[in-house]
Amino acid sequence: MAAAGVTKPVVYYYFGSKEGLYLELMGSVAQSFLCILQEPPPAGATARQRIVRLGELAFQVFCQNLQTMKVMHAIYYGPPQGAPFVDFDALHQQFQDELVRLVQEGMANGEFRAGDPLVMTWALLGAEHLAMQLELCLPQERMGLEGLRQATDLILDGIAASKP
Repeated sequence: MAAAGVTKPVVYYYFGSKEGLYLELMGSVAQSFLCILQEPPPAGATARQRIVRLGELAFQVFCQNLQTMKVMHAIYYGPPQGAPFVDFDALHQQFQDELVRLVQEGMANGEFRAGDPLVMTWALLGAEHLAMQLELCLPQERMGLEGLRQATDLILDGIAASKP
């Protein structure tokens, strides 16, 4: 609290408790991710362009909230710590569902070859998660936005109906 320049009473006044502060922090980041899922795509964007854009926006939100992501990561992957429940899995599922939908759309309009849209989505999520994990855990080896773009393009080239 001292690092933020506020006193305990101020925190308790606005958030009620440490749990309230935690829930507000997690909720605000979750809302940022949900906003990118609900953002209308640019007019005339292809499924490929929308997939790239979605991945880039999610990565940017992640990087802008890196300290909160560290807390989220520790809570999710660490031992039970008595933190209030936040449904991180539902957020991931919504992101995955949107990617599956975009892959299916790309298949339907001939951008992507026939195949299992979930498996294609897993490949895309793998690149996204790797970029995020490197930012979080191994910043000296980070891919950055450009590395994510390159990995995503490689995957999308692999599922394209015709090779670029």
